[in-house]
Amino acid sequence: MKIQHRLLAPEDFCLCGIMLATVYAQIFSLFSNVGLAANIVLILITAACAYFLFKSRIHFFEKPGPLLCTILIVLAVIMSYGCSRGYFHYDSDLYHGQSIRWIEEYGVVKGLALLHMRLGYNSSSFALSALYSFSFLNGQSFHAVQGYIALLLLIKCLRVFHVFKDRKIHMSDVARIGGFYYLFNIYDEMVAPASDYFAMTTFIFCIIKCVDIYEQCTSDTSLYTEESYVFPALLSVYIPTVKLSAAPAVLIVLIPVVMLIKSKKWWRIGLYAVISLIIAVPLFIRNYILSGRLFYPSTALDLFDPAWKIPASAAALDSAYIVGFGRGYNFAEAAEYPFSQWFPHWFASLGRSDLLIFVVCLVSVLILPLSIILRKGFKTIHVIEITAISAFLFWLVSAPLVRYGMGFLLLLPPLMSGDLAAFIIEKSPKEKSAGRLIRVCFPVILLAFLGFKCFATLKYIAGSISAPYYLVQRDYNDYDCIAVNIDGIDVYVPTEGDQTGYYLFPSTPELSDDLHLSGDSLKDGFVLR
Repeated sequence: MKIQHRLLAPEDFCLCGIMLATVYAQIFSLFSNVGLAANIVLILITAACAYFLFKSRIHFFEKPGPLLCTILIVLAVIMSYGCSRGYFHYDSDLYHGQSIRWIEEYGVVKGLALLHMRLGYNSSSFALSALYSFSFLNGQSFHAVQGYIALLLLIKCLRVFHVFKDRKIHMSDVARIGGFYYLFNIYDEMVAPASDYFAMTTFIFCIIKCVDIYEQCTSDTSLYTEESYVFPALLSVYIPTVKLSAAPAVLIVLIPVVMLIKSKKWWRIGLYAVISLIIAVPLFIRNYILSGRLFYPSTALDLFDPAWKIPASAAALDSAYIVGFGRGYNFAEAAEYPFSQWFPHWFASLGRSDLLIFVVCLVSVLILPLSIILRKGFKTIHVIEITAISAFLFWLVSAPLVRYGMGFLLLLPPLMSGDLAAFIIEKSPKEKSAGRLIRVCFPVILLAFLGFKCFATLKYIAGSISAPYYLVQRDYNDYDCIAVNIDGIDVYVPTEGDQTGYYLFPSTPELSDDLHLSGDSLKDGFVLR
């Protein structure tokens, strides 16, 4: 069987596998803990699929040669180094580690957000991390999946080097600079299993893939079908399950949906809708079980009233604090401030580089109407650009902490400027100065940028080379806690601060006197009495 592999690269299949593994881990967590048994079942499923594909003689892509294999191994070692040490995210010792351990030990537990409100910040990345933590081997919970996804994005970005071979520059090539920039930024941070890294790397990957497909379909119109965009469309449904703040990613779905409606392929719309539900619904089921709410900490769509439900006042206060914190304040009341009040304060608090990037993003938004005018109408590429702009604006008006939206900030300027550059090259003959200038300048700028960033990364590697994390990753940190008994179960509370790490389990920053087990053990969950 022939597969249209010109539109799907090996890293695309790998990320698709990550998406499927995430959905699998979430579903498995609804019935059991995600540990050894979950891995065995997944291996059996994977083996059965591999056997079927082998017997059917289905080939997705050509086997890589020795040189390419060597390059891939080197890249994997480099990213493994970055994922083994570095800055450990504050929230990972606050609740990421505890969230992952609950999934490792029990799966999803009713009312867990009552024990620790941040354990209700459900992210599909935690289920994926639990699946591949292998804590059942030696007790240490590894957290390397975010590094693997970063590796896939790096491979996607490195395809930019075709400009030195065929001397052609595309919009996707400029956009890839945003991907490089983000990877360099998180290289010394991605040791922590923070959902931000999962969401941002996958979002950037998705947008670059969409632009790749658009350019391939433009050069070969026979590829321009709704099936061409199915992979990034499903990926865009998956991204908000990692982090709800990336919800605008789902706008990518409009590309194949409009094409399917025009061709009246209703059964395909139904099929893809079912697949999308399979990807998205496990998150909402887990949300309901953890907090009694579908979109915790938001109180939107308050449809259910289970015994373990987080009170509306507590959820609203938690949500307001996130918004206020994102705007540069340390109190929930800031969520009620009008734009004219909080924006100047937030803007003034930006660092020099963040301020520059933000201003460039605002200018980049203005390229969209210019592009529509120059291209004489609304094109598929504009849906992709609107998705990136919407993600940026949604981040800005909700909780604009730079870390929350760094991927949006770093992708938008090269994406939009790439559109402008691609149009100039397309309309400017080779002998004209504008097109020639871009063809000459872009490789120079690319090499200068990568050279500078690689030098800075090598300095970091040289400074951290003595750290003893070559066989195993840097582990979660330890904290001083006291044990408080709840219905015969010891719960750990920190003696100072609010971090507890991974090993003191279960733990919470603050224990309510009204909290009780809803049964005889932790797997029965919690209620307020």
